[in-house]
Parts: sequence; C-alpha cells; structure tokens
Amino acid sequence: MTTQGKIKILETIRQGQVGGGETHVLDLVRKLDKSKFQVEVLSFTDGPMVDKLNALGINTYVIKTEKPFDINIWV
Repeated sequence: MTTQGKIKILETIRQGQVGGGETHVLDLVRKLDKSKFQVEVLSFTDGPMVDKLNALGINTYVIKTEKPFDINIWV
C-alpha cells in the first residue's frame, strides 16, 4: 500500500474511443473501490472514453502517438 493507504493502479489503453477494450477499462474503474484503490488511465489518443473518465473524476493522461507502446516516445 502507498503512504496514503491506497493501492495505485495505472490502466493503459491504446485509444480514447469507446470499443471493447475501452468499455472494459471504463467498467473496471467504475467498479473498483475508491477507498482502497487510486486508479489512473493512460491513453494514446483522445476521445469519448477519455471524456467519460474525466467526468467520473478519474485522472487520465493522453500521450498522442502513432506508436503507442514504444517506450522511447515516453521519455
């Protein structure tokens, strides 16, 4: 556990559109116990899913790239 007493979780998804994987991420973050988990989401494009996450108060980060899981672009 962290010093704040919550377990930190970073969900990473390729795009900010709403589809199968993105719907799964939305369901996960909605249902996790906010008193136990601090959830943040990383997406590689903007879109409706990012807007929904922001509306839920979930910290969401967007790294715009065409090569989403290339670690070299993160630095």
